[in-house]
Amino acid sequence: MVLEVDGLGSVQGRYKSGGGWVELRSMLQSGARGRRVGGELSGEKLLDGGRFELGTRLSVYDWVDPAREGRDATSFGYVLAAGFRPIDESRVRVEWEHSMNEL
Repeated sequence: MVLEVDGLGSVQGRYKSGGGWVELRSMLQSGARGRRVGGELSGEKLLDGGRFELGTRLSVYDWVDPAREGRDATSFGYVLAAGFRPIDESRVRVEWEHSMNEL
């Protein structure tokens, strides 16, 4: 029997105000089976008392997998979003997401 242990860590923080929020998240996973590290920066801006919203997210992650040669990569992605609340109990939101890497 072989026991392999990976370390996993995450740090995140959020600043929130009446006009929206900004959030930063990062993570690291590492061990004998490979490594994954990266982070995201996201935010949302509320307009007209929260009736309209604009949002975005940027992310960068890098991973290494020794069991799968040639599959190591760095990934970059972003999301752009817009939303509308016609009434308090509902929300209509449209998002554009684009992700890219070497693979």
